[in-house]
Amino acid sequence: MIRTRPPLQVLFIDDDPWLLNIAQLYLEKTGFMKITPISDVREAMDLISERSFDAIVSDYHMPNMDGIGLLTRLKESGNNTPYIIYTGKGREEVVIEALNKGADFYIQKSGNPKSEFAELASKIQYAVDRRISEGELTNAIANLKLSQKIAHIGNWILDMEEQIFTSSDEGLVIFGFPSNYMPTLLEVQNTIHPDDKILARNSLDQLLKTGEPYNIDIRILRHDTGELRHIQSQGHLLRAEPEKNQVIFGTNLDITDRKKTEEALSKTNSYLENLITIASVPIIILNPDGIITRINRSGEELIGISTDQVVGRSIQTLFPPDQAEIEMASILNALCSATKKAVELEMLHADGAVKTVLWNSATLYETDGVTPVATIAQGQDITDQRRLERQRDVAEVQIQQNLAELAILNDGIRNPLMAISGYAELYNNQDITKKILKQVELIDEMVSRVDRRWAESEKILNFLRKHCEVDPDQIENMQADACLAEPENHKI
Repeated sequence: MIRTRPPLQVLFIDDDPWLLNIAQLYLEKTGFMKITPISDVREAMDLISERSFDAIVSDYHMPNMDGIGLLTRLKESGNNTPYIIYTGKGREEVVIEALNKGADFYIQKSGNPKSEFAELASKIQYAVDRRISEGELTNAIANLKLSQKIAHIGNWILDMEEQIFTSSDEGLVIFGFPSNYMPTLLEVQNTIHPDDKILARNSLDQLLKTGEPYNIDIRILRHDTGELRHIQSQGHLLRAEPEKNQVIFGTNLDITDRKKTEEALSKTNSYLENLITIASVPIIILNPDGIITRINRSGEELIGISTDQVVGRSIQTLFPPDQAEIEMASILNALCSATKKAVELEMLHADGAVKTVLWNSATLYETDGVTPVATIAQGQDITDQRRLERQRDVAEVQIQQNLAELAILNDGIRNPLMAISGYAELYNNQDITKKILKQVELIDEMVSRVDRRWAESEKILNFLRKHCEVDPDQIENMQADACLAEPENHKI
């Protein structure tokens, strides 16, 4: 759909009503303007204060106030509506005064309405278009200045023949010069950090020699405060003919904050890198495909392989061959799990030894929170711990087995004691019977003491079961084996 431009609103002021009528007829006949005729200057001023017009056409000589007087009042109030003097007065001094006061055009009445109003319509259209263009240019310049201020970027022009340096307002601010100031080339050069002057000079010489634009980062010391700033400076030749004056157009972008951020980030990265390197626990970093991208010194000691040899290899190659697929599946399961948990894996040392390692890992993601970037895994070598735990379990099982056998042995001792006591009672020699029963009593007391120690040992073993994770099933199995073996060895 084509959008048509609304007709121009034109205020036409003249104390002759007949002229107003004919002017309205001719001008509105063009089809692109709407005329508001008015014959009294004071009424015109009131109307102008109430609404806006695209253009004003005014006679020069009118009661109460002439056309130039009205123009002066409008300019003083800040009204810049395009203004055209249309009058029969043709004196040169009037024309000069009107143009000096800010009139856009001065048209003299000639008595030929067709050509006269055609010219007037053309001048109205031109004045309005010019004012619109001026407004757009003003807005564009204002927006450019604001954009440069926000982005901390300024543009400059260097005339090599005249040695004149001009800059935008923000460009001056970056160097520490006042607005609307035109610094000398020497003043600009003096702001460049002493260690960067050679780079700046060589870049400029190379530009003038080859015409190739330059883009460099240099430091400056502000003209007003001496503050150190980092800028990105670019230069392009506008006119490069050797026999003509060479003019350079350039931009300066203040990158001080970016440099500070980069330096802080570099320090942080260096700190983290050193932290990983000297950490006392093994640390391995993997990419999303499970390829090792980083390993610290403790990690090298764990597997017995240097960083150069292991980086770029799959983590799967660090597992014992017969366990590689199982261990890799454990890693993938841990990485995909919503709740992070430690994973115990068997790792293969370069000397063939198998290490038991407890790994905790965390995955880093892109800003979308979905795409993985890397996984950092921290390990703990628990090989000796697991060996000691196995030895402890075996010892505990052996203790339980000994206790079970001891209980069986106690019953086995008491049974023959009972038989001995019975036979002694049947013996006719009371003196010998008494001696035998005394010895039986002593043996029974020793067996009772063993029973009490056995009960105490059971309590200790139960404590170990509860607090040391002794496998009760394994103990019960050992007890059962002992019970099955006992009857044949303790028959009376």
